[in-house]
Amino acid sequence: MADGPPGNSLVGRFSRAALVLIGFGILGVVGCSVKCEPSALLVEEEPNLQAYRFSDIGVGQGVRMIGDHLYIYGQSETGGIVQELDSNLKPTGWIGSLNYQGFPLVAKPVSIAYHEGKPTFIGATSHKRKAVLYQIDWSLFYEDKNLDRALLRTIEDPESGEATRPEYVLYGDQWYLATTGYDREKTEIRLMDPERLTEVDSTTEVGVIRYRIEGDPYIQNLFWSESESQLVLVQNIGYVKGWRLTSLDLQKAVEGGVAPIVKTRCFPDQSELEGYSRLSDTREVFLTSSLKENLFVSPSP
Repeated sequence: MADGPPGNSLVGRFSRAALVLIGFGILGVVGCSVKCEPSALLVEEEPNLQAYRFSDIGVGQGVRMIGDHLYIYGQSETGGIVQELDSNLKPTGWIGSLNYQGFPLVAKPVSIAYHEGKPTFIGATSHKRKAVLYQIDWSLFYEDKNLDRALLRTIEDPESGEATRPEYVLYGDQWYLATTGYDREKTEIRLMDPERLTEVDSTTEVGVIRYRIEGDPYIQNLFWSESESQLVLVQNIGYVKGWRLTSLDLQKAVEGGVAPIVKTRCFPDQSELEGYSRLSDTREVFLTSSLKENLFVSPSP
């Protein structure tokens, strides 16, 4: 299959995600699971999704809307790669490498947190298998297509374990950087001061973490739904057993310290979900770690 949008759609079931030996070792999620138990908040879906293949990014890790473009990113043999797609999900020709002076600095980019007027952060796994936030200048990265001039600061995030997943969220009238790790027992979502992060070397320093919220385990990524004021946890129902999107009421979560679930959406029999976003026309975008079809998009509203 050629790169880019194929002409056919795929209903319900998709290709299985591959375990790939690349970068730090074997990738993929084995034996990790959250449940989709019947409840009044559970919605089981088997939607008609359009399947795409974008091989340049390697093993998919996440998606991010910036302006009217969609950026997909992943872990390739040469390091982290970011690819730009237009509103029709066609490659624009722009591809950025997350290398610094020829070194694959961000080999596994887990999440890119971007909000206009705020610092841009890449959440990643460092070469020492530790969670790291890289503050970058997005404009310079876009111009140079590498991090040689764009890298501003490296910030350790020890509470996130091996990888950190940043996302901008709005609480009250302030924008915070929410992040979490990939814990197997209990996950804590932390809301941090993004401006303070630009002054420190670790998220444990004074004034960085403003709020703490208990959450579900096995979070692959975070997505902020501004229209609903909800934080969406991007998860998997076990290895290649399905996807799960868990929507939380952020206001109540911050006030109570525990994240109340608004809705749980389960998608059975899918590949391994890594990232989730919504296009400007509200279509949903799902990125998987598959080396075959890796991007799935819902129909136009």
